[in-house]
Amino acid sequence: MKKIILIMAVIFGFAANANAQAGKSAVGVDFNIGTGDSYTNYGIGAKYQYGLTDAWRGEVDFNYYFKKDFVTYWDADVDIQYVFNLGAINVYPLAGLSFISSTASVMDFSTTATSFGMNYGAGIEYPISDSFKLSAEFKGLTGFKSNWGTRGIISIGATFGF
Repeated sequence: MKKIILIMAVIFGFAANANAQAGKSAVGVDFNIGTGDSYTNYGIGAKYQYGLTDAWRGEVDFNYYFKKDFVTYWDADVDIQYVFNLGAINVYPLAGLSFISSTASVMDFSTTATSFGMNYGAGIEYPISDSFKLSAEFKGLTGFKSNWGTRGIISIGATFGF
């Protein structure tokens, strides 16, 4: 538990540090579908984005996946994105780091597995207004531990810029 608190403090410290720089910020929510190793579950997420330059953007997010077959799952990510403005839409590749955790609970027994990992993927945004955007994203998440495997995450969400 102490490791999780420390990791979350580092991740959210990055966001606070980035907020001290000049640029635009946004907060958002996502609906997620996580899949991998013949296992699919659904979740929700929250994110904070900060524009580092006109094209580069940092993102910190946290996703929680609802219990399925006695297993819950969550991840906390720090990503960098390069945003291409294609007129009516924006597209971006992404790369980053994750801390991932899954917990299996059956009656009074529970076990948790954690790993650091890397993210890679791409997304698309459709601006509804100057401050409100709809988005869709695919992210591959690979744990650094050999027994963790790869998980694909499809997200649909919205962000509000300020």
